[in-house]
Amino acid sequence: MPIDRRAAPELNPDPDQIFGRTQLEALRRSEERYRAVVKHLGQGMVVVQGTQFVFVNSRAAEIAQMS
Repeated sequence: MPIDRRAAPELNPDPDQIFGRTQLEALRRSEERYRAVVKHLGQGMVVVQGTQFVFVNSRAAEIAQMS
């Protein structure tokens, strides 16, 4: 489940308004690599914003018996 940048817009500014095109593409590639690592992490990982789960990797779901 990807992180929803709309959940807290003040904490997640639009990267298009901050970075140039080259920097933005590098940021997107870096985020993709990070997501791939976290997705396949052998440990459970959960990201919570406020009261919402915005990311749960498959291991965390398995631990919580959600998968």
